Amino acid sequence: MDKQNFVIYWQHNIGKTYIYGSKINYVTKDYVVFENNLFPAGSCLHSWTSLGNYQGQRSAVQLPLLEKGCEYNIYLNASSMPNNTLYIELAFYDYYDKIINIVIVKMTSGTFTYPDDAYYYKISLINAGLQKIIFHNLVIENHLQDSENQLCKRNGLLMSNILNESSDSQCLQVLFTEPVGGKVAYVQEKLIKQFSDVIHVTSNRLYAQFYMSNQYEEAILSTIEHLHTRYEISNINFIGYGPISSNAAMYYSSKFDYSNAYVTSDYGRLKSTRDMIYTDGYQKFNQNTSNFDKSFTKIYYQVPALESTLKCVDMILDKSLRLQKYIDFVNN
Repeated sequence: MDKQNFVIYWQHNIGKTYIYGSKINYVTKDYVVFENNLFPAGSCLHSWTSLGNYQGQRSAVQLPLLEKGCEYNIYLNASSMPNNTLYIELAFYDYYDKIINIVIVKMTSGTFTYPDDAYYYKISLINAGLQKIIFHNLVIENHLQDSENQLCKRNGLLMSNILNESSDSQCLQVLFTEPVGGKVAYVQEKLIKQFSDVIHVTSNRLYAQFYMSNQYEEAILSTIEHLHTRYEISNINFIGYGPISSNAAMYYSSKFDYSNAYVTSDYGRLKSTRDMIYTDGYQKFNQNTSNFDKSFTKIYYQVPALESTLKCVDMILDKSLRLQKYIDFVNN
C-alpha cells in the first residue's frame, strides 16, 4: 500500500494566530519563529480547520479531508523553548458544531482515528509554558502497520532500511525522492519493487533542504559509510529523477570513488524563489550545480521542455514515473 500523507504549514494568511504581544517571523514556508513571554498557558498559538467558509470568513480549507473510521499518524516538527512546552489538540465536530471528541498529543507524534460521525476537525497548537517556538510543519499520514524501519530519521530526513535486499549483490542503490509540494514524497511501491538493494531517501522539510544542508549531508554520508563498512559494497548508484534529487545524486556520487550518478537532464534546473533562497542547503545546491565532475554521471532520461502553462505547477507534479526509464536503462 502506498503511503498517503499531508504536510501542513503555518502561514500568515492561513488559520488563526495569537497575535497579542507576539513577535512572529515567517522566515520561509516551513520556518516560523513565534515569541511571546507573556503568553498564558493553555492558550492556542495557531489553529487550522478543515471547514472552509470563504463567503462568511474569507477562509479556504486549511486541512486535508480525512476518511471516516481511518487511523492516522500525526507528527509535529517544531522545537519549543523551554523544551516540551507545546502540544497538539485535535478537536472533531459534527454538522451542528458540537464537539464529538478531543485528542491531545503531548509528544512529537501520536495516533488518532477520524470519527465516523465527524463533519470537520480542527488542529490547534497549545501553549504549555513556552516562550519561543520554531515551527516547521505538521505531517498527517495514514497509519500503516507494516511501516518500514529507518536507517536514519533526523531533522525530517528519512532514510529507509535496505529494501529488496539480495544475498549476492555488491551494488547499493541510493534513491533520492524529488520533493513534491504539500506532502512527503515517496516513490510508488510498484516502482520500488523493481529495485534491488535500494535505500529510499526522502524528507518532510521544504525542498528536502536540497539534501545538502549541513545536518543532512552529515547524516547521509555517515549512514552510507557505515553500510560500506558493514557490507561488501563495491559500487553505489545514486539516483534522482528531477532537479533536486538528480542534483543530490550527482553531489553524493562525487563523495565516493566507487559510485555513479543516474540523473534526469533537468538536474539543478530550478527558478529561484524567496523560500528557496532562505532554505538550508540552497547555497550549496546553487554553487555546485555547474561545478560537478560529470565523468561518472549518466543521464537516463531527457526531460522535454514544459509548456508555459505547466511551469507554475512543476513543483507539485509527481515525477517518479521517470524511474521506469532508469530501470529499463540499467537492465539493458
